Amino acid sequence: MLNSLEVVRDRCRQKTLFDAQGKVSRETLDALSEAGYWGLLVDSEYSGQAASFQSFAKFLTQMATVEELCRDILSRWRIPPYRIVGHSDIAPERKSDPGELFDWARLARAGIGLWPEPPVNQARRRGRGVGVVERAAALADLARIGYCVGAATERVAVAAFQRRFRPERWDGLVDGETRMRLRQVRETVELAQAQAELARRRRY
Repeated sequence: MLNSLEVVRDRCRQKTLFDAQGKVSRETLDALSEAGYWGLLVDSEYSGQAASFQSFAKFLTQMATVEELCRDILSRWRIPPYRIVGHSDIAPERKSDPGELFDWARLARAGIGLWPEPPVNQARRRGRGVGVVERAAALADLARIGYCVGAATERVAVAAFQRRFRPERWDGLVDGETRMRLRQVRETVELAQAQAELARRRRY
């Protein structure tokens, strides 16, 4: 809570608390999320999620429970981080859970799953179109990290990826930001796979 108050104080001092439309700026919401989800409590009138404190507290409890459960499972089974996924990663045409509010970054910080921190300038490409070659490369990366990509499932697969790795917008469209994020995640997955293979060879 103290960290979130410090975020607001800093933004007020820098005059960056609000954006040009008078809403809480995206940077402020991101900073509040880093400080502990407090951006979820910001009213929707100011571009927040407008979560009630009751649902907010429940969410915090759920995340703590999930983290503890994952720790317990990983203490008994050797599961590499790139294989820790959600329902929507496996069957995006049928499942949307755990959803865009699920805190994958928190789990990754606890050593559970993968969350490469997006570069600061990546969000600038949100909504910008990509060329044919870039789009093909993005879909190849999507398939490479394990999503089922086909004519009928392409958009839901992209949306599932966005829910997990670019939760600010999950419209299923391959924009410039999604393309960059896909490349980043694919590189992270490949590195994790190489490390897991090296560890396996050392054991035998």
